[in-house]
Amino acid sequence: MILLRRSSFRLKVLLVTMLVTSLALIGQGIVFLASTWWEFRKSGVQTVMVHADVAANNCTAAIAFHDREALGETLGALSGDEQVLLAAVYDRDGLRLGQYLRNGAADALIPSRPPPIGHRFAAGHLAVTRPIILDRDVLGSIYLLWDARPLYAQLQNLATVLVVAIGLSLIVALFLTAGIQGALTAPVLDLVATARRITVTKDYSQRATGHSSDELGVLTRAFNDMLTQIQTRDSALQQAQAELESRVIARTAELQTAKERAEAADRAKSEFLANMSHEIRTPMTAILGFSETLIESGTSASQRLNSVYTIRRNGEHLLGIINDILDLSKIEAGRMKVDNVACSPCQIVAEVLSLMGERAESKGLFFKVEYASAIPERIESDPVRLRQILINLVGNAIKFTEQQGVRLVVGFLPGENPQVQFDVVDTGIGMTEEQVKRLFRPFTQADTSTSRRFGGTGLGLVISKRLAQMLGGDIEVLDSRPGVGSQFRVRVSAGDVRGVRMIEDPLVETLVAPQPAPAAENASPRLSCRVLLAEDGVDTQRLITHILTKAGAEVTVVDNGRSAVEHALSTLAQQCPFDVILMDMQMPILDGYEATSTLRAKGYRGKIIALTAHAMSGDREKCLHAGCDEFATKPINRQKLIALIHQCTAPVATSGA
Repeated sequence: MILLRRSSFRLKVLLVTMLVTSLALIGQGIVFLASTWWEFRKSGVQTVMVHADVAANNCTAAIAFHDREALGETLGALSGDEQVLLAAVYDRDGLRLGQYLRNGAADALIPSRPPPIGHRFAAGHLAVTRPIILDRDVLGSIYLLWDARPLYAQLQNLATVLVVAIGLSLIVALFLTAGIQGALTAPVLDLVATARRITVTKDYSQRATGHSSDELGVLTRAFNDMLTQIQTRDSALQQAQAELESRVIARTAELQTAKERAEAADRAKSEFLANMSHEIRTPMTAILGFSETLIESGTSASQRLNSVYTIRRNGEHLLGIINDILDLSKIEAGRMKVDNVACSPCQIVAEVLSLMGERAESKGLFFKVEYASAIPERIESDPVRLRQILINLVGNAIKFTEQQGVRLVVGFLPGENPQVQFDVVDTGIGMTEEQVKRLFRPFTQADTSTSRRFGGTGLGLVISKRLAQMLGGDIEVLDSRPGVGSQFRVRVSAGDVRGVRMIEDPLVETLVAPQPAPAAENASPRLSCRVLLAEDGVDTQRLITHILTKAGAEVTVVDNGRSAVEHALSTLAQQCPFDVILMDMQMPILDGYEATSTLRAKGYRGKIIALTAHAMSGDREKCLHAGCDEFATKPINRQKLIALIHQCTAPVATSGA
């Protein structure tokens, strides 16, 4: 930056051009090398997997009949691939039945026990272990060790060629830039020279020479017109010179400030989009990849089930990212609202303890709650948002902790503005001072390696900090040291606690607080009703129809709002109306809002449930205002949807006299 400020305009153009070119070439080279390396690894794994699967299939008969001689001949066939260093076959009890060693390979490289099924890269080798299956019966496993060093050599050669190509490209770019930058800078330099002469001589009769009819030519003519006006009004301008200078200085400062803000906003936007793209594409990669696995021939039932669970897990992760982005968007837009109701801090802490305790226990960590002082029996706050803040902080602490555990220390700060204080203390990886400064930026973690190792978007802390501020408090990092751990502090306003009983032993109430019993996965009620589904998405039609039909409902499907109105009114006229209408709010021809309003205007009084992918603040009110009775969001939660339909179609109980 210092070099650019002190250099000439001609040199600045040259330097900026070369810098942009260099960054583009280097970035493309890095991406190319990374993708090539990934393809090399993938190709190597596929090759060794094929060898292993072929050898495993050929060994089944030899293992089944305990024919070691045939087993040796089968393994000897691997000599056709010079990169296969050794192979070993184990029975189901882990005993080695046969082996193959290429000349020069050490027998000590063969494991005494079969390694886990899968593949691993280590020390220039690729090790693959595959099961040997006969009629769905696992007879044993085969282990192959493959020499991956040729792959590294190919990548090194490719990198050398790429570096040479980038160097030659930069040299060519340097010569081309030096040759054409004169045509770009000549009009500007002429303007500068003219301005300098006028500054020295005060002779406003001089004019700059026009070089072209483009924007620089327009600038030159405008400059000359300005000189003409200055020449005719020089006397008046001299009188206002002092005022003009002060205005110019002030305006320049404003423009510079605005420019810096715009550049900072642009950088923040680019970083946000890049990180969001990464975080969304990561689970989408798994979803699309395992979807392809489901339709592949030869996929076993267990593999299909594993693919389904993987798709579901990544789908839920993707939904969590979208919810975080929506929360942050609502906060930034000022549309996030928090409630201020009476709630029990002990109950909230108990719920966090119940939820996060299992997560900590699954990692072999402890999660303890401690109270530093007496706690009010109730406070005035938003229990949902306070619980969200604590779950985010405790979840982060558990995620970044590998040993010992996490403590949640709760205290009360009396005074003119009483507050409840929560300290989350962990024994995790900790952070440096520089990492702490970057902590509360969207999509930011301590460093990129942290994101790769532990995952996450980095939005949770940003959202939690904004929510804490909306609840009359804040979040800060009290202490954090690498390898020792971190301590986060959350403070929220307690509201009016005058006359509220203080709990002297809050831990007792926290430990005995009632916990809601988990609902069974398939505990949805049975439906016995007729449903009109108005939905234009074919896949969504199939999904909802499958869910409701399986639950016992009779489903009729239409794909636009006009058809929904016609079907609803037709069945009403025939005195066999639908029990409930599921109305998608975004449809062609006639959307759900207009369709619902039309039905209500024509006297339709049946139950209408809004279905929409819009879940921002105010969307529920908009649907209810249009005439809907209930509101459900996409993606569909089958248990909630069935329960909602059951609630709308259940007969109203009446009491006798």
